[in-house]
Amino acid sequence: MQVDRRTVLKAGGVLLLLPISGYEAQPQGFIYDERFPEGHARARLARREGLWARSFNADVTHLWLNHLRPHWAAGRGGVTGLTSASALFCLEQMAREERYRVVQRKPLGTGLHAAVLWLIDRRSAV
Repeated sequence: MQVDRRTVLKAGGVLLLLPISGYEAQPQGFIYDERFPEGHARARLARREGLWARSFNADVTHLWLNHLRPHWAAGRGGVTGLTSASALFCLEQMAREERYRVVQRKPLGTGLHAAVLWLIDRRSAV
């Protein structure tokens, strides 16, 4: 297998979207809460890396019904994101319906409304 510069740079960019390095994942998309400025920056990076990016503002219901549930029901792969801990809790419960789970999480602050960087995938929890 030949690895070129573009492949290495793309992999490096995707790693910046993952909560913890060392996990071999190729997320298909990035979800972020518009209330967090860092989410906007990471969404731009995700799009440059070829991932889709979707935003929401506090309530993940619309995102779940129109994007995530169909994505996971079709077995299209993991998703990474930057949300509050409470939004991640909701996403985690919804993901279980499609046999996905949170495999990585990294709090970026303290408190229920602090940002959390996470990865939901079909692999076992870390």
